[in-house]
Amino acid sequence: MTGNDRLGQAKHNYTTHWDGHPGWAFIALVIHLTRMRLLAALALVLACVAIGCNSGAMTSKDGAVLFDKTCAQCHGRDGKADPIWKARLSVPDLSDPALQGKLSDDQMMKIIQDGSENRRMPPWRGAFNEEQVRALVAHVRTLRK
Repeated sequence: MTGNDRLGQAKHNYTTHWDGHPGWAFIALVIHLTRMRLLAALALVLACVAIGCNSGAMTSKDGAVLFDKTCAQCHGRDGKADPIWKARLSVPDLSDPALQGKLSDDQMMKIIQDGSENRRMPPWRGAFNEEQVRALVAHVRTLRK
């Protein structure tokens, strides 16, 4: 059965379910498909969270482990963001000496805990304790070129 056949069958099922009113049937189909997409997205997010939490990253005190499990997804393992992320989200190059010189450790800790000013980096307050945030900052300092 092709995609169009399945869609036609779904429309037919909803038409008979909604007493033959085609307008309502289409609305019901759209609602059904939207719910399915939302459920799939929620399942994906929950799976990602479960994998991340079970990996031991959130309990580690090693800045490199924490960085690799959480930060490297956007910033890259070496601190150089993937060009796509860099363009879409303005992810900075953490290995850049100018950036490293511009930010104090306290400023880096604040960014990690509260998120970036442009709100593209989420806040990690509550996910990491202060010791872990300090370990992350120490690791970021090792990325300097």
